Amino acid sequence: MLAFQINSNGDISEKQFQRKDIAQKFDMYVRDLRPVFSVKQLSTISPRGAGIIVNFWNIKMVIGKDQVFLFQSESKIIQEEFIPILIAKIQRKETRAPFELRTLESALTYAFDKLNTEFQKIESGIQKILYKLKSTVSDEHFEMLLNHKKHLNKIQISIKEMEETLEEILKDEEDIYELCLSKKKDEVEEVESILEHSWEQFEDLSHRIHELSENIDDTQEVITLKMANRRNMIIRFDLYATLITAVLSGLAVIVGAFGMNLANHLEKNKYAFLLISVGIFIFFVLSIFLANWYVKRKNLW
Repeated sequence: MLAFQINSNGDISEKQFQRKDIAQKFDMYVRDLRPVFSVKQLSTISPRGAGIIVNFWNIKMVIGKDQVFLFQSESKIIQEEFIPILIAKIQRKETRAPFELRTLESALTYAFDKLNTEFQKIESGIQKILYKLKSTVSDEHFEMLLNHKKHLNKIQISIKEMEETLEEILKDEEDIYELCLSKKKDEVEEVESILEHSWEQFEDLSHRIHELSENIDDTQEVITLKMANRRNMIIRFDLYATLITAVLSGLAVIVGAFGMNLANHLEKNKYAFLLISVGIFIFFVLSIFLANWYVKRKNLW
């Protein structure tokens, strides 16, 4: 397998290695290297033998006291983004932190920056959609919001993995000590500080994601209530129109009866048309009033 080998001076070379060669070099078992060769492996910071196994998604490496092996050398993200950051961190002369801690800190910082950048992009997109939904509710906006929320949930899962990984190490003093490959006492506080700082960063980001998710849920609830209110208004209007139609249908029977070409002895009465018209109008008003009263009494609207 191809891998980048970077030493404590920042010199880099790409070589072909076998798993057993890596395992022997760092005095560990071949099975210990599973996190850096498996795609589905969870986030890992694991001291093994004379090395530290690190797996953060695209970043898969084994850190030693004076060298680091970085796998997935074909990845452009690794070549163009992470390696320059790592080499710059290694070559910094003003820091006294040992090589392995500088390398580990670079990986943690890079992982956080990537997740934070993704979150900021999604946050910006979600805020724009939520602003548009306040004035215009459309299926397109809802679909866009759903896609953003799915992406947000994926980021939240990744952050949760990192939090759990860091918490697990911080709870175990032996693991913290094992991360100090040179076994100097003053390094324990250094590595604990690095892990604690990273955990606080991921926790803060997780809190921000939680707040954004709650904002999305609140907006969806408000929109759902607005839509329900509109549906209720339409149902009320439809019910009222149906009542009027039913009353008018009854009146049409009366009008149809008098409109038939049959003698009923009222044709010659000059008050008949007026009385029937007034009667129909009164019947119409009373019918609408009674229907309205019945509907309200039964809480149909």
